[in-house]
Amino acid sequence: MESKLSEDINPEGNDINRRNLSNIGTFRAYVREYLKNHPKIKKDMTLLVRQLPPSPDGLPIEIYVFTNDTNWIVYEDIQADIFDHLLAAVNLFDLDVFQHPTGTDIKKTTIKFLIFLPISTSEYLWRIINVWFKKNLL
Repeated sequence: MESKLSEDINPEGNDINRRNLSNIGTFRAYVREYLKNHPKIKKDMTLLVRQLPPSPDGLPIEIYVFTNDTNWIVYEDIQADIFDHLLAAVNLFDLDVFQHPTGTDIKKTTIKFLIFLPISTSEYLWRIINVWFKKNLL
């Protein structure tokens, strides 16, 4: 089934009733096209990329496809390669991958606090946050 990303729901009505693209919707469309064109995905079986209900942990994306190789080791490699690619691409859509942090995650990834700051401010704040973490958490 083809996506109807540009179709208007009510072209005569208010702009709010028009279909609008979001970064998550665009990412979903990208994932679908990436998988459709992936040489190791079966083309004659179900290919599904959909949003699951939002939760406090984020907005899950479900990927349901079949590989063209049933060997378990090859399947695992294909799956890992696909997720490596998608995890690397997610930033291009201005999205973040969510994972519950642990104590060691916080110590290692203090830069995450600066993701929305302008570059000129981030260097200065990085030094302040780094000093705070060394004093209070290490």
